[in-house]
Amino acid sequence: MSRHLCIGAGLLALAVPASLPAATSALAQESDSSYLGIINITGTRTEKPVFESPNSVSVVDRAELDRKAPESIAEMLRDVPGVDVVDASVAGMKRVRIRGESSRRVTILVDGQEITDHSTYGTPILIDPSIVERIDVIRGPASVLYGSKAIGGVVNIITRKGGEKMIEAETSASYFSATEGYHLSGMVLGKVENVDYRIAGAFAEHRDRDVAGTRYDPSGKLSNSAYETDTLSGHLGFRFGADDNHYIALKAEEYKLESSTWIDPSYLGPQSDGSTTNSFNVDLPERDLQKFALSYDATDLGPVVRRIHFDAYHQTISRLFLNEVNSRSRTGTVSDIHVLSDDLITDVGGTLQVDLQPLPSHYVVTGVQYLSDSLTKVGNTWGSIRPAFPPIVIPIASRTYDEAEVRTFSAFVQDEWSITDYLKLTAGVRYYNIESELQASNRFNFAGGKDDRILGSVGVTYSGIADTLLRAHFSQGYVYPTLLQLFVPTSAGGTNIYANPDLRPETSDNFEIGARYDNGRAVLDVTGYYTLAEDYIDSTTCTTCPATYTERWENINKATTYGIEILAEYTFEGWNVTPYVNGNWTRRKFEYTNFSTYNTDVPEYSGRVGARYDWTYRDRVRGWADLFVRAGSASRFTSAAGVTTSEGSWATLNLALGASAGENDKYGLSISLNNLTDASYRPTLDELPGEGRSLEVRATIKLN
Repeated sequence: MSRHLCIGAGLLALAVPASLPAATSALAQESDSSYLGIINITGTRTEKPVFESPNSVSVVDRAELDRKAPESIAEMLRDVPGVDVVDASVAGMKRVRIRGESSRRVTILVDGQEITDHSTYGTPILIDPSIVERIDVIRGPASVLYGSKAIGGVVNIITRKGGEKMIEAETSASYFSATEGYHLSGMVLGKVENVDYRIAGAFAEHRDRDVAGTRYDPSGKLSNSAYETDTLSGHLGFRFGADDNHYIALKAEEYKLESSTWIDPSYLGPQSDGSTTNSFNVDLPERDLQKFALSYDATDLGPVVRRIHFDAYHQTISRLFLNEVNSRSRTGTVSDIHVLSDDLITDVGGTLQVDLQPLPSHYVVTGVQYLSDSLTKVGNTWGSIRPAFPPIVIPIASRTYDEAEVRTFSAFVQDEWSITDYLKLTAGVRYYNIESELQASNRFNFAGGKDDRILGSVGVTYSGIADTLLRAHFSQGYVYPTLLQLFVPTSAGGTNIYANPDLRPETSDNFEIGARYDNGRAVLDVTGYYTLAEDYIDSTTCTTCPATYTERWENINKATTYGIEILAEYTFEGWNVTPYVNGNWTRRKFEYTNFSTYNTDVPEYSGRVGARYDWTYRDRVRGWADLFVRAGSASRFTSAAGVTTSEGSWATLNLALGASAGENDKYGLSISLNNLTDASYRPTLDELPGEGRSLEVRATIKLN
């Protein structure tokens, strides 16, 4: 992959050194407030502390991000209760799932604007961590506020704006021993009168991952797990108005990813159906994003109109996917098949939101949203088939072209009613109008589809008990089928899946109760939830499809999920020691046509427990140390065909420590010692085997 994107911004920032502060994750000991006091925007589309939110929200702020080596955004979210990291065997393309819901059912936003991905796996997070200011996570359905695909939840990645002085600069360098990898980033930012700006670049390269032992790969490494990324981004903002309460910003970003895919050795050799897989290879030489976005915000406009927000963006994602399989059937037929898919996803969208306060006790959020999401897919297949008899070679060569689009218009309104000083009711509704069509194809003539839908949510909070908030919340989720599922058949891993334009959207109902407590030293956030989802889309054996297709997308199952999420910590006064625990208990059941199962690749228990120590020396040096255990119970999955696979329970011992020094934390260093016992493990079947004993180091310098 070309590295030229980072040269200009990287050299400029490296020439003017800077550091990211290594501040404490719990808002430090100097503060009387915990992380529950952090302002969250995504939960209700308004500025509100996490403590007061009616739904399940989490925030990973800049201070917490600075403590971790910037391997990926998904990795930054690993310890959020209810969140799992998945990658479908592609190390550089990590995704997240929330409360067991597939990554395809989680909405990924960057500055409130959606990244789309028409695939069976879900949306990868195509943004470099170095330019991120904070990450807001909604756990549970959020389709009323954030549109289709939000059955599982929402991840909103908020990028950094400009600086506060005329010129500032930051640079960081990270090393990852498990992959012999590195990450370099540089940034120049500043503010000149009412104009703020940022230019940033980053480059990362990772080799094949080291794992403990040879259980998952005979080499002790995960073959074909290397990847590299390259990114360049910019921001330009202008504040104006008599009270400086109007702000307009332009953002641009280019992100390049090149990766390959680790193949589980069990996929090779003799298979249970009598066939033999001689070789299997998947390569992803391109997964690139380009984006341009414009936004406008106005605040404090009057007693009734409190805020106006508008944004529009144009985004393209280009991807290449190469799949190669050489296999022998149980009847002796040898197939040597190569499939190259060249895809282009184009998104054009925008949002208009107006916040009103018609009465002192009511705060109303209204808005409309539009998204045109199109997919152009060109496929080339070549190879040969050699039947056992007669002994001839049958060449294969074909080219396909498909172009499809889904257009979504929606309007939403939410009212926060302060019934008393302690009791608040938040209710919202959203109307959807969705149209989809196959615009061009050299092989099919599927009819388009349309769906109209109204969804609702309601939440109540009570804060009449000292340092405590009690809450209850109901929300509906909604996922419209992908363009691949509707119109464009797919071929991968020797399986051809036929499209189905008659698919129904997936829907869900979610119920939550929760409590939060924060007295400045003790913090507790606990949630119990129950979700019923229907019309889940999965592939199943097809007897009426064209001859080359063995499966077809269908609405074939339901899912019932319930569980408890907890995050608790206590700081011993005068010691600056904070023991903590965060984790979740989850039960998830799939109901197919002829059987049901709790084997859904969701560990029943998972989480992190540890103790953190923070210290300060003469107000110029701040340090921290964190000793913790990550663990998860066994993960099992039973497919619609009744085949079960599993991974055992696991636990890793880890130590993270770091310090910052100088005025405004000019110099920073963080070190992570991972999997100290060198355990061999795989968190879930949908994630690569974990790294063995390894070291991560991050050094940062800042000038401001």
